[in-house]
Amino acid sequence: MGAHLPPRRIGQSSAGVRHRTAGRAIADENRADVVFPSGPMANSPRLLVCDDAPGFRLIIQTVFEDGGFRVVGTADAWDLAEALARDLQPDAILLDLWLPTFERDGVSRVRAAAPAAVLAVVSSLAAGEIGELTGGLSGIDLVLSKRDAPDVLLHSMLGTLRERSDPASRQ
Repeated sequence: MGAHLPPRRIGQSSAGVRHRTAGRAIADENRADVVFPSGPMANSPRLLVCDDAPGFRLIIQTVFEDGGFRVVGTADAWDLAEALARDLQPDAILLDLWLPTFERDGVSRVRAAAPAAVLAVVSSLAAGEIGELTGGLSGIDLVLSKRDAPDVLLHSMLGTLRERSDPASRQ
């Protein structure tokens, strides 16, 4: 067994510069928060966190990484969320509906950019209110509320990923 190696981080760059790693372009937008793992985390579910609140992104990153996920990128705006979804093709996306404004077509663009990902939408609204807001939008796999504890969000996402990967659970 190989030794655990720390993740590699993309270095800081000028805004809008795109890096190439393993043949894929990665939007940087003057960030160093896109992580490429090595070692045991390489087989963990890959999560893209899209939220304009830095504190919420940090809490989600900590809880989900402790829960076995690998956060591969974060976005705080619709365009960056779409670009990272397209470039990273994560296993799951946690998408704030108000990024920082609500855009129905933004949700559809992120879904189209990563069609195989589990798409979980999250908002400060109660889950029922979020459902009313997203009515008619297709491709949303999970509706979550920030009012719930972070571990509830984690377990909901894990359950949805398990259901999707286990054909017997769909019957």
